[in-house]
This record gives sequence, structure tokens and C-alpha cells, in this order.
Amino acid sequence: MAGRKKTTLPKGVRIKKNKHSESIQIAFTYKGVECRETLKMPATAGNLRYAERLRHEIYAEIERETFNYIEKFPESKTAQRFGFNTNLPFIKELLEETFKIKSRQLKASSLKAYQTGLNTHLIPAFGHLRIDHLTPKLIRSWILDSGLSARTLRNHRVLLDFTLNLAVQDGHIERNPLDGLRLEHILPKQRMKTDYEPDPLNRDEINAMISAANDWYRPMITVWLFTGIRPGELIGLTWEDINFDDRFIDVNKSHVLGNNQTPKTDNSVRLIDMLPPVYEALQEQKRLTFLLDGEKGNVFRFKHSKRPFRDHRNLGREVWKPTIARAGIRYRNQYQARHTFASQMLMEGEDIFWIAQQLGHRGTDMINRVYGKWIRNNDGEAYKPRGNWSNVVNISHANRIIKKAN
Repeated sequence: MAGRKKTTLPKGVRIKKNKHSESIQIAFTYKGVECRETLKMPATAGNLRYAERLRHEIYAEIERETFNYIEKFPESKTAQRFGFNTNLPFIKELLEETFKIKSRQLKASSLKAYQTGLNTHLIPAFGHLRIDHLTPKLIRSWILDSGLSARTLRNHRVLLDFTLNLAVQDGHIERNPLDGLRLEHILPKQRMKTDYEPDPLNRDEINAMISAANDWYRPMITVWLFTGIRPGELIGLTWEDINFDDRFIDVNKSHVLGNNQTPKTDNSVRLIDMLPPVYEALQEQKRLTFLLDGEKGNVFRFKHSKRPFRDHRNLGREVWKPTIARAGIRYRNQYQARHTFASQMLMEGEDIFWIAQQLGHRGTDMINRVYGKWIRNNDGEAYKPRGNWSNVVNISHANRIIKKAN
């Protein structure tokens, strides 16, 4: 009688037989130690193939330095030998805890950006790891493989760095694995660069846009283009912020996602001087909306409902996009109104420190960096020096006395 055909077992996999049951055991080497772990499952052909795949997966994770012993084998006593602590939290719960802390400090717009970064990038990348298993190498690999711009990575790093610092404070880890990691030392040069450039309207386009604007929104478009005000600041203005006597606008809040909040930075709280077109536009606007709610009422509102704008998206759909379309000019996003003001002021030779103050910048660095290499005159030509430098230094060969050598 023929005997039962002997099963050829995969490498590192064997069958453990007990008196009343059987299980599968896999063997692998971790940190120079031969480890054996038991899988509580019968030794079927399918389970043996699973055990083989699991062993290959373990070796791949060991190679990538992502192997988490206690995660793979939660009941293993061997895991304790390698410093894996079942009481240490996963990064996902620490990130979520950090987000709760930050939610009490951040504005609505910033909070939404943090939440998107958390759910889209940080938790998928690191959430499955225990805090003690996150290494600088893992973070470097994520930075390189993420495909994200340097600016986006810096934003995500803020939340991750805060989370890891809290983990150090709570005694979960000894040091922050982000310490010493600098993007400029990791990313290729092309990833560190940004291809963003301002794309403001020129003088003809400004006139076309104001002329094409709906009568109700024309004063708003004028104020927008000739103050450098941000969209949220624009729709947050109330009549008590408008000082016609001294001709300034008091920017002290920003309207975001239906709520007023403090402006973007401390320097964004500022007084904007009214240029003549702004003064005239606000006088016209006062006739349209002042009587609706008086001093406390919003300056700019929807035409039909007379309700205030909820956020910049309302503003874009109702005012900016339709006006650009009616003007027949090339489309730009609404933030280009701010760039339009800055570029026009620079082209006309206005003081750069005054421009920085109007925009709410701390100094002139941003002005120089964003507009310094870009500025053109309103006629489209490159800047030409205005001084007469022809007679300052005489370098003509005809007027030189050249001493001959003896």
C-alpha cells in the first residue's frame, strides 16, 4: 500500500504537531538572533503558502528597517528581548492627539490644511508604526519618495515635529528622529525650487476689469486691485473699519469659512492708506450697503441677497471669475489682485517700505524676493535706469594719457 506523499515545506517553515492539533512555525533571523514564531493555524497547503509569504515579508521589512516585531506577533515573548514595548502608542494616535492640541490654537483655514496633511500624508506614511520604530532613515525615505514640494513638506513637518517632541517629553522615545534632518540636505535641488511666479494684471487689464465689472461689484474690484488686501480681509471689512476723514482702512480681521478671525500674521493687522480710486470707490460703496446694518455691517455683500460673503470661494465664483470673463482678459486667480497692487506701485516708483506696510509684511525681504527679478514697466519693457550716468566716469581711450614703457 502506497504511503502518504511527503509535503515539501518552504524554507524556514515547519509543521509543529501536538497530541491533538498541529500548527505552523516560521524561522527568521533578526538582529543576529534566530527567532521562531508559531502561527496558530492548521498546516494546509494554503496556510503554508501564507507562512512562506509572511517570512519573505518579514525579511523585506527587516531590510527596510520597518519590521515591528510586536505588531507582527502581538503575543510573542521574544519581542520583549528586542525592546518592543506593547504599551508604547502608535504614531497614528499621537498625531491625532497633537491635532487636538493644535485645534485650540489654529485658525480655521490653517486647521483644515493640517487635517488634510494629517489624513492624506502623515497617517498613511507613519500611522501604522509604533513610536519607537520611527527612524531618521524612514523619514528620509518618505521625504524622497513622497513627490511633495519642499514647501508642502515643511508644512507637514511642523505637525510631525511637534508630535515627536511630545513623545520625547512623555518618555516614549529618547530623542526626536527629525532632529538634524534638513530638506536642503535630502531633496534634489529641483525639488527645493518653486516655479511659482506672480502673474499680475497690467494697466490695460486693470482698466478692462474695472470697466467690465457689474455696477454693484465695481467698487469692490477697485478697492481690491488698489489696496493689496487679501480676499478674507476684503470680505471681513465692516464700515467701522473705514476712516474717510483720515483716509485709511483698518485691517483687523479676516473672514474665513464663515467666521471672523485674526489676520494671517501680526503684521497683517495694519492701516491701509486710501489711494484716490479707493476713496471714491468706498464712497460709492457706502451708498450701496451702509444703510443695511450701519457701522457694524459688512462693506461688501452679495448683490441679490445682500448677505456677506462666506469665504474666498464665494467671492471667486460671484465676483472675480465673472468679471475676468466679461473683461475678456487672460484668467488669473484672485490672489493676483494683491500682486497687481504690489507690482503697479513698484512700477510707479512708490517707496518699497510703504508698499511692504500696505501689504502687511514685516520688512522688504518678501517684496525683493517675489518681485525683484520680475518687475517690468507698464509698457511691457524691462526696467531702464533713470539717472544720467554718461558723464560720471571717463573711460574713453581718446581722453586717456597712456604712459609708454621705457
